[in-house]
Amino acid sequence: MRIQEIKDAMSKFSTFRARMDFCKENFDYVAGGTGRKVFDIGNGMALKLGCNRKGIDQNFVESDYGLSRMYPDLLNPTFDNCDDGHWMIVPLLEKISKKDLVNHVGMDLREMDIFLRGMEDERRGKATRINWDQIEENEVMSQVMDLVFNTTLLTGDWSRMSSWGRDPQTNSLRIIDWGLDQQVYDKHYSFNRHAALAY
Repeated sequence: MRIQEIKDAMSKFSTFRARMDFCKENFDYVAGGTGRKVFDIGNGMALKLGCNRKGIDQNFVESDYGLSRMYPDLLNPTFDNCDDGHWMIVPLLEKISKKDLVNHVGMDLREMDIFLRGMEDERRGKATRINWDQIEENEVMSQVMDLVFNTTLLTGDWSRMSSWGRDPQTNSLRIIDWGLDQQVYDKHYSFNRHAALAY
């Protein structure tokens, strides 16, 4: 099924259930969480379907074309999306192993997690004991640092393999789940941890 045909079909549905049924009937399910479900729509593309307001808001964040163009080596870009955030189409990246991610970032994942938390603390004005020289000498982590200090994206899951994927065309690794920023967190996680179904 061509992307335009998918877009035309999705535009006709007014409920999440109708969109979900369409995706289940036509595409292979890849993965998902409480906010979004991901389907393989063929031709190296995936569709991220927002299940509720939390997922829709994460789609809006990831649909920032300017941000993905500024960090093309870090963030999986949006190929297409609907204006209301119900769905978006992105390149379908391959799953990676722990060894893949360790080799890519140049450090142990626990150490990476410590650095990520330290970056967010620094952004909030908290004192940290991070060795910034070590980060600046690391190509991947220096890009992550630049991204963290210039946005409100939250990096809590970025030290997990499931947050990254491999581009089969270039063999490069990119972050595939980066839709959580401070605004989305404050709205859906900080006080209300159970986002109700939107439809």
